[in-house]
Amino acid sequence: IPDGTVSFEIDDQKSSIAYKNGMLKQSITNPIGNLYCLFKIELSKAPANHTFKLDPKLKQFGSHFLIIRDSKEFTRRILKTFREENVEFRSKNVIYEDYSKYSGTKDLFMKDKHYEYQQEIRIHIFGDTDEARCFKIGSIRDLALKYETAELENIRLTKRE
Repeated sequence: IPDGTVSFEIDDQKSSIAYKNGMLKQSITNPIGNLYCLFKIELSKAPANHTFKLDPKLKQFGSHFLIIRDSKEFTRRILKTFREENVEFRSKNVIYEDYSKYSGTKDLFMKDKHYEYQQEIRIHIFGDTDEARCFKIGSIRDLALKYETAELENIRLTKRE
């Protein structure tokens, strides 16, 4: 199906929605807060001695990346800060759907299967502005290893039991 536009009129108000590959697409135009996205590796679901490789497509997200060695402590620090600052949020793993076959409501925790290599977990911070918010959770030097993205293809993570 070619790309195009569907035009319609409601109460004498003309409007249109673009579609691509036969799918209607419309972006949220009003601010909805902030979205913090992280790549995740789920060690608990892997067999012992399984080795993870990072997808080279992840290089597009910047010049450096961190590997958080203690995700429970990292999460504890984030939650502590959110509690102290009364931050309203929700967090979930992203669900990847084949949008060429999907029909229904989409939310901030859904993406097309094309992006499944990103393996995201997202934190949505509620708010009425799209201005970036900064939270101080303290140093994470004790939790993180920093690498240049150029090294991404050489990184191997192995689950040990």
